[in-house]
Amino acid sequence: MAKSKKVQNVPQKSPFHLKVEEILGHEVQSKRVELKSYYHSSDDNVEHPLIRVEWTIGGRTGGSCWDDGSVDNHRPVTADPEPEFEKLDNILEAICPKITFLQYKKLCNNVVKRSEYTDHEYYGNYYKRAVKTVVLSDLEKYLKENNLWEE
Repeated sequence: MAKSKKVQNVPQKSPFHLKVEEILGHEVQSKRVELKSYYHSSDDNVEHPLIRVEWTIGGRTGGSCWDDGSVDNHRPVTADPEPEFEKLDNILEAICPKITFLQYKKLCNNVVKRSEYTDHEYYGNYYKRAVKTVVLSDLEKYLKENNLWEE
């Protein structure tokens, strides 16, 4: 009799994760190694299902291959306003619709991680971006620990 191979590092989806997929459809992403230090993961091979929102906070544009160097054609990139975290709001509206404003603020302070990065392009052009990220397992744990969601 042939033994079946066990697939490793494919975590079972929790009822919470399944509910989130039902709410958001296919808008849940997975990230691997780059989240290791950010989320203190001990296993590089475990995927971290997450939601995120990203926007431009500055930069410089206008450089091109036609510049002869005599005039600086660069101009600043206008920052976008910080967007609402609609995916998080949609999850919370469906899972714990009676959450108070103060509970929501505390939740955001504990589970929403903020970061920034720069997209460098050619000819001195670049865009600075900000990101808000929530790892679903962190959100699930927080909601359970604070009695805001039960399976």
